[in-house]
Amino acid sequence: LALPAGDLVYRIVFYLLPASLFCYFLYDVVVAISLVFVFGYIFIVLEGMVKATVIKRLGISERFSMPLFIVVLLSFVSVFSAFMFPVILE
Repeated sequence: LALPAGDLVYRIVFYLLPASLFCYFLYDVVVAISLVFVFGYIFIVLEGMVKATVIKRLGISERFSMPLFIVVLLSFVSVFSAFMFPVILE
């Protein structure tokens, strides 16, 4: 049983559970959680880089940098998921 985790999740969702809306919902949740982890890691790296360079140059205070970054990240994730989920479910 040496399956990669993604393949295992795929099999559980599409073979063991009935092929209904619940399956698609569960698959969406799994994809969304993995996206959150990936984007979270990218966010932490980028946030450190931007804080070091751009924010100091623009003179934005530390207080406003974090909410600004979260808003940008959330908008990016929502646009990305809106384009990707229909493709994944095809």
